Amino acid sequence: MRKIISLGTRYRNSVVARTRGVLLARSCNSVFILLGCLAAASCEQNPSGPNSAFGDDRAQLEPELPAGYSKIAPSAASTSRDILSQTATVFTGVLRDIRLTYSDCAGPRTQYGFGDSSPLLGSSVESEVTLKLLGGPTPRGTFVSASEIPRLALGARYVVFLRNTDWTYSPVVGDLLLRQEEAGARTLLINSNGQALIGWNRSGPSFSAETVSGTVGQRRTAYRTYERSAPEAEAPSETDYGGRVIRIRGGGGRAMVSNAPADRPLSNGPTALDLVRAGMFSRPPLASPASIAAVQGLSAEALVRSLQVAERAEGIRIGGAARLDPLWKCWSTTDTVRPGRQREVGR
Repeated sequence: MRKIISLGTRYRNSVVARTRGVLLARSCNSVFILLGCLAAASCEQNPSGPNSAFGDDRAQLEPELPAGYSKIAPSAASTSRDILSQTATVFTGVLRDIRLTYSDCAGPRTQYGFGDSSPLLGSSVESEVTLKLLGGPTPRGTFVSASEIPRLALGARYVVFLRNTDWTYSPVVGDLLLRQEEAGARTLLINSNGQALIGWNRSGPSFSAETVSGTVGQRRTAYRTYERSAPEAEAPSETDYGGRVIRIRGGGGRAMVSNAPADRPLSNGPTALDLVRAGMFSRPPLASPASIAAVQGLSAEALVRSLQVAERAEGIRIGGAARLDPLWKCWSTTDTVRPGRQREVGR
């Protein structure tokens, strides 16, 4: 499995410009490449600690754990057995809101809030579940994204495999965040690449060779940025950027402001509202009816039956406590290295 985490975009007059530099971090038998910023006016070559690529000299290597908390190490999820043993619950829910936050250890996070949630298999879940995926703006004016951490479509229903182990980048096992779409009388479960789930075997999930959907945010436009101290005028009832987290509700709802302060208020860069308006979380169109008809996809109910068969075959039961906070390692745990061309490193 290969992953790239990009910290290589910077806001410049509403245009995203890529910069260079790399930061390496190892987790779960994979090597992650973080593309750091190295613009002359925006970054210093100061390899003084784990967060030096981000203009932060404080070296927080480990998350602060609740009293009595015991970590459970994550592992690779390359087979059905690997996936089942690390899954606490398979649940379904509708993506209702999006928040952008930042902290020294967790880093930039896009928090996806699901409502109308219920378990399909495994442990129970609350009706509201929040997934804190790595990615989003940083105080340095960069935007972090990861190759295998997908963006989600606001207002869409998902089937999600939640981890029972600790984690750093995503609480989801593998890339098993499957968007549920109705195509005529059929229901499809679609991965982040737009492929439909068609089966489950000893290797885990199998997907259609052809895509049945576009990818989330593929038609996004440029977004505006500004200093938060002087935002463009908005209706007070809809937005309030006063150093607080912006919550955007889907389904035609109004933007709402959380009462909780952000981990670190961001003085520049886009807000969640900007990104929603730019189409970054827009639901993509489905392929033509003829293309979809050629795919024998699994519904959520059929997936559950396949997982139950796999549980019996492997002698494993999905279950355990879902771990929703990134408490395995801080997101950046190694010094920066000299900038160079972008490279992708396997495990």
